[in-house]
Amino acid sequence: MQLQPSPHRFRVETRQQDGVALLCLFGALDMFAIDHFETKLKAVEVQTRRVILDLRGLTSLESSGLGVIVRAQLRSRVDGWHLAVVRGAPKVDAVFSKSPLARGVRMVKSPDGVFPPRSEPVAG
Repeated sequence: MQLQPSPHRFRVETRQQDGVALLCLFGALDMFAIDHFETKLKAVEVQTRRVILDLRGLTSLESSGLGVIVRAQLRSRVDGWHLAVVRGAPKVDAVFSKSPLARGVRMVKSPDGVFPPRSEPVAG
């Protein structure tokens, strides 16, 4: 019997406000979900220069999903945009702590205040 991906296992909700894209992840970020996730992530990278990945809705994270996040962190450094990752459940966070590749990922407790609103230039 071959494993089949379930369309209900993983989803991404995207919101953009004040130049920040917030991607809320839900379900299992596994090998079946990484293409969908990476497509969504790359789409917002080109639209905004500040991206937050909220992992609090994930039920599990496999190394393939972690790889997508680590590659995004590397792209952000090369391309000059900013990425922050909101910590998830303890078993999701454990995947980050076990991987030396994830050490450069900016982890935060909450999306609130990660990127302060941009101030408009004052006319003088």
